[in-house]
Amino acid sequence: MASRSLAAAATLIAAGSFTVYSSSIASSLGATGLQISLAGDLLAEQALSSDSDAVERLSPRSFELMFYAPVDHHFNAVASATAHDERGELFFETHELWIGSSKIIPRGRFRIGQMFPAFGRLQRFHQHDWPFISAPEVHTRFFDDEGIIDTGAELSYLLPLPRFVELTVGVTSGWTFGHTHNEGTKPDIPTHYTRLSTSFGAGQLGDAEFGFNYVGRTSSENTETLTFGLDFVAKKREARTLKYLLQSETWYREETRDPGGKERSLGGYLYGQYGFNPRWQLGLRLDAFSVLSQQDALGRGEDNLNFAWVPTLTYRSSEFATFRIAYNDRRDTVDDRTIDRDRFLQFQATFILGAHPAHTF
Repeated sequence: MASRSLAAAATLIAAGSFTVYSSSIASSLGATGLQISLAGDLLAEQALSSDSDAVERLSPRSFELMFYAPVDHHFNAVASATAHDERGELFFETHELWIGSSKIIPRGRFRIGQMFPAFGRLQRFHQHDWPFISAPEVHTRFFDDEGIIDTGAELSYLLPLPRFVELTVGVTSGWTFGHTHNEGTKPDIPTHYTRLSTSFGAGQLGDAEFGFNYVGRTSSENTETLTFGLDFVAKKREARTLKYLLQSETWYREETRDPGGKERSLGGYLYGQYGFNPRWQLGLRLDAFSVLSQQDALGRGEDNLNFAWVPTLTYRSSEFATFRIAYNDRRDTVDDRTIDRDRFLQFQATFILGAHPAHTF
């Protein structure tokens, strides 16, 4: 009996020591300003068409481990690594690793390293933070499903004007353009981009932001890509409820190959969302995409359109847990004839463990 009492006492002392030690570590990390978060993204699809491309299983689409904190009184930094599900395998890779500052250049901020270049709307956010589940067709075609990740330098400057107008310019290596698992090749002209944005009151829609974008690059195969885009977002909050959300992007691209000629494409999406209360939101996204220069076998111009409508129901338990269901109806048409149609359901669950950095508007 005495030995049992001594063992129990030793266990309690060890547990108390571990608790004190863990609290000490957490307190030390907190004193440095270091924040740690892990974001999980689970996805399942159910085909509604016999020849659907839907993957009929529940899979971890991605999980992201992020660290961010002030480096000192001048700089702050972000480091994040993400695992993606690709055909049943998880690939772990660095997403962001950059250092920057908003305290050195008056009215300006910059960052250097690996990052999501800050152009467009979806491109500036991690996939698990989007208001819908999957990427619109134009985003997939121009910037890959998740967006461009590259290494370089970026500067944002608040212009000295009576209203908010911010200019962002950046240059990144451009060895790859889109999601790849190889180092790519050195381009003739690296990726370079500009975004000019402004914000304003939008009446019943609340506050709005509008941006004009340019992205350029010439690959090592002498393929020149010029992309121009407009992005718009408006939000209205009533207490804790995001009552209205209206978000849209339109992109135009010219891709010139030597040899091969020029391909011109145009696409965009429009997403509207209504919030019933802080937890429930209902949205609808309309997508459209067309290759303007497409020709038939005889070299004649061919009208084509890829379009989709995607209603989405969202349940947000808190800012740390979100569940969605979406119906996708996508069609490819040529000369007003439907040549392919895909219908499927998507189910998504996202969660965040720990802290999460504040989002831009």
